[in-house]
Amino acid sequence: EMPVDERFLVNVSDIAKLNTLFDKKVEGSASMQSIGETNSQSILSGGGVKKSRDGVFAGYYFTLCAIRGTNEETTAENIIRQQGGRMFNASLPSAVATEKSKAFAICPASLTAIEVNRLKSQNGDFASVPETNRFTLYWLRCCVEASRLLTPQKGTPCFKPLPFPLPMAGMENISVAISGYNKVVRSAIKHTVETLGGAVSIDCMSAKDSHLLIPAAHGEKYRHSERL
Repeated sequence: EMPVDERFLVNVSDIAKLNTLFDKKVEGSASMQSIGETNSQSILSGGGVKKSRDGVFAGYYFTLCAIRGTNEETTAENIIRQQGGRMFNASLPSAVATEKSKAFAICPASLTAIEVNRLKSQNGDFASVPETNRFTLYWLRCCVEASRLLTPQKGTPCFKPLPFPLPMAGMENISVAISGYNKVVRSAIKHTVETLGGAVSIDCMSAKDSHLLIPAAHGEKYRHSERL
């Protein structure tokens, strides 16, 4: 029997270790832990604030200064307004000034420390938002799908802006095959890998794939990977 090539066998709980570089960059960041440790319910359903009858974002304020001038700005504003949210800028409404927990900043997928400091120094609205309330367009969309404000979990690193440049160096060589998960988890894994700069195969695995993400080391896909 041929030995298993460990390059092709990666349990989903190790997605944060797709390569050594990724592992080093996320060390110490709780929001960047493994995507596979969270089940589908906590990814898109649990741990959040339920939707009001006026929309998911009713009663909350958003600044888009971090994505100003990008293709994401218009999309984010439309989603927020359609779901009852309000926009704010450096001239803070009194409600935002007194209840900063209701203020959010929508950010790009990547936001380095240098970029954060620049935004804080140049935009009073961004500086007024607690660090815990910086989220991405992906988070907005998932909140709408779940009909509630979602709390970041171990399995949702892309809810928050990643603290390093994208695409990640080396990820262009990563091609991930996914098997054994429902469509919600597969979608979350796919988004994470592609955001980092890798590629994803959902239904089949071939010799071009560098990693196989599976719930456990058994089954047809596992046996197929041994032969590659």
